[in-house]
Amino acid sequence: GGQVVFAEHRFYGQSLPFGQDFSKQQAQYLTVEQALEDYAELIRSLVAARQRSVVVFGGSYGGMLSSWMRVRYPKLVFAAVASSAPLRFEGVKNFFRLVTEAAEANSCGCAERVRRGFAVLREM
Repeated sequence: GGQVVFAEHRFYGQSLPFGQDFSKQQAQYLTVEQALEDYAELIRSLVAARQRSVVVFGGSYGGMLSSWMRVRYPKLVFAAVASSAPLRFEGVKNFFRLVTEAAEANSCGCAERVRRGFAVLREM
């Protein structure tokens, strides 16, 4: 018998480890590495007493996390399904450039509005 578990990424949805405190001090824990370790710990706790193969899956950013889980934890994760994830990930800056180009192609001025929004967040 299989089991499907959906783990919520910290700082999203109901997973707010510091409540509504999104200060720099707290946001330092909003990293890919921290998310991967959270998921690894969840998997360890779920399969500790059972010998089960774990397949992780996700789409887009979640797909990237899935593939990174397989690479970073090969003894813990048997396989990964990465739907709609970049095939040639060449770093975060390149990813953001691709996302920016896609947003701008979809809605003129979108990229600039997002840049202004991030500038406001940086000053918080």
